[in-house]
Amino acid sequence: MKKEAEGYDSVATRRVSRKGEPPIRSFFARVFYRLMKNIFRPENVERVKGETKWSFWKLFLYSLDGIAAFSTVPLMLASVVGLFFCFFAFMMILFIIVRKLIFGDPVSGWASLVCIILMTSGVQYFCVGILGQYLAKAYMEVKGRPIYIAREKL
Repeated sequence: MKKEAEGYDSVATRRVSRKGEPPIRSFFARVFYRLMKNIFRPENVERVKGETKWSFWKLFLYSLDGIAAFSTVPLMLASVVGLFFCFFAFMMILFIIVRKLIFGDPVSGWASLVCIILMTSGVQYFCVGILGQYLAKAYMEVKGRPIYIAREKL
């Protein structure tokens, strides 16, 4: 293990074996580390001794904090979900119009109501995602972290 003076850009720990842990906790831990592998690269160091005092709930909140602190991917996801909702609502509107023109089938009010709700929700998700991305960019600037990567392979 390196001394603190040499430093790391990001350090985290992870168990090598999850024997004796409840299956649901192991599942969420695997999902979290797979997600984090795609967001930033932690260096995993095996625990020397002792047992964790972290509960499942504390670990869950810690994972959300880590994702929010090091990634803007959830904000982009909100924009993508919003676009998907808008596209799906638009396709449903086209289906309703074609159904009315071809079959002369009167469409009850629930279909148009669902389309309106989906379209409105989609626009809201999309706008929240864009606002979040603007805020995230401002937040990254305020943090003052360097814009370069200082990692070397030995």
